Order: sequence, then C-alpha cells, then structure tokens
Amino acid sequence: MGGMPGWLFIAAAAKLPRALTRPLFVRNLRKMVMSSMAQDVVRRHSPETELDVINGYILELAAKCGVSVPCNQAVYELCREAFSAPAFQPLDMRTVWERVRSRTPGSGIMDANQGS
Repeated sequence: MGGMPGWLFIAAAAKLPRALTRPLFVRNLRKMVMSSMAQDVVRRHSPETELDVINGYILELAAKCGVSVPCNQAVYELCREAFSAPAFQPLDMRTVWERVRSRTPGSGIMDANQGS
C-alpha cells in the first residue's frame, strides 16, 4: 500500500504503449499521493490515526506556550468527528473551509470566495 512503483514497472512503462500503462500509472499515482493518515481512515477503516501525533502535538505545544491556534483546533475537531463516524466520507475543501470559519469567529479568516 502506497510507496513508489517498482523499477521493473517503471522500465516497462517507458517501453509499452501508453494505452496499456496509463491505468496502472493512475492506480499507482493514487497510492503515492494518499497520506498515511488517509490510508488509515479510507483504506484500512481504522479508528487509529496519526491525528493526535501530528495535529494533537501542535495543539499541545500551543497550549504550553500560551499561543492560540483556532484553525488547528477546528481542523482537529473536524477530523475527530469525521474519523469516528461509522462510514467515513471525505469532506470537500469548501465544506472544510466553511466549518473552520464557523468554529473560529473573529479569527480574520476570509471567505473562500474573497481570495488572499
């Protein structure tokens, strides 16, 4: 699961017609761009993720230093909710953006349509 395709596959892909190699390339590309946390949730249907190790650590460090990180907190809470659902469904970026904004009023986060 994940990782780079083998050298034999890469060498064959360079020599074979694109019509044969394209589906395999796309399948392997999907493996390569899926983070390990996404693999835990989507492929393995595992409730155990790296959420606490990655984002939880940021929240812990921010609390220790007295720094407010409302966006990180909102993303952490969204992930916790989504990952614990019986049937995980990924959220589209606009939905995530709006939910983060709704949980962080007054933080100065712009509307997704406003740009940067």
